[in-house]
Amino acid sequence: MREVIDHRLVRRIDWRLLAFVAAILAISWPTIYSAMLGFDSTAAWHYAQRQLLYAAIGAVFMVLVNTIDHHQLAGLSRPIYWASVLFLVVVLVVGREVNGAKSWLGVGMFRLQPSEFAKIAVIIALARLFSEAETDAGEWRTLFQSAAVLAAPLLLILAQPDLGTSLTFIAVWLVLLWWAGARWWQLALIVMLGLAAFALMWKLDILADYQKSRITVLFDPGADPRGQGYNLRQSLIAVGSGGWSGQGWLQGTQTHLRFLPERHTDFIFAVLCEEWGFVGAITLLLLYLGLVWRGLLIVLRADSSFGRLVALGCVTVILLHVLLNVGMVIGLLPITGLPLPFFSYGGSNLLTSLVLVGLLLNVGMRRGGINF
Repeated sequence: MREVIDHRLVRRIDWRLLAFVAAILAISWPTIYSAMLGFDSTAAWHYAQRQLLYAAIGAVFMVLVNTIDHHQLAGLSRPIYWASVLFLVVVLVVGREVNGAKSWLGVGMFRLQPSEFAKIAVIIALARLFSEAETDAGEWRTLFQSAAVLAAPLLLILAQPDLGTSLTFIAVWLVLLWWAGARWWQLALIVMLGLAAFALMWKLDILADYQKSRITVLFDPGADPRGQGYNLRQSLIAVGSGGWSGQGWLQGTQTHLRFLPERHTDFIFAVLCEEWGFVGAITLLLLYLGLVWRGLLIVLRADSSFGRLVALGCVTVILLHVLLNVGMVIGLLPITGLPLPFFSYGGSNLLTSLVLVGLLLNVGMRRGGINF
């Protein structure tokens, strides 16, 4: 690795992609501050400062990711993958339980969520498998090999239990399978088998009560009036009360009277809707649309199968988080607990999201074979 960055690489940085990310982060900071002001100004400032710290750390890692040619990551896929599996095992043994899931490791003043970082490992591992396979993903051998790559982290995350994050892993697998050549009927078969497994888990009471409640309140919000139904109802009230232009920054009643649950994390989109209304919500969604658009352009322009698959996996994770979080907040999808990328408070997801952006930039910058 040369110490000096080739000037041609700098010219190939997707500045528009970075601009979309920076704009989302800029909107998130005052929203997090407002969300926590219902406690007191000291707490609000504390959370806002922590989010700035997480963003700074994430930006450093985003840059570091670009010091390695993404083609070389294929050779590192196995140690990265097994390290992520090891951390998922550790979190089951000594992790902290938060909101019914044992998903967190305490590291000094920080809490880390290993399942977030495992997304990166699985993307790289699957990208290497599909790009180096002698046959396309439609062949059963390759398909089963990819399922084996997915199995270890997926089962460990289900054991926490964390269905929302598990769904992200399955979706990434399906999208990469499709891109790598799997047949539509094979993908449909996998989805049907997954639904059958979910129904069996429900029938055998393998799912926790709060997980079942998240599904039932989607169709009947009154089914759990003090739990998940309450969360959904307060979210819908906050979204609806914002109207066209919102109640104004720091003026959201559902937010500042503490009716809205998890307002700085899972339901922060509801805070934005309440204070900035339809205009604010559409503005944020358009920024996400621009980010995904730039990401897909990188996928299409990548110079290798491995690069295309890595970039596609990164875009899939970001887009899925946006769809599931926003769908949850407005009552179209079950409550999953998945954060809104670059917007929800939290270090692990923000760090992971910025690393995903770093990988996208890496693929885009080196599409012509320019190296450090």
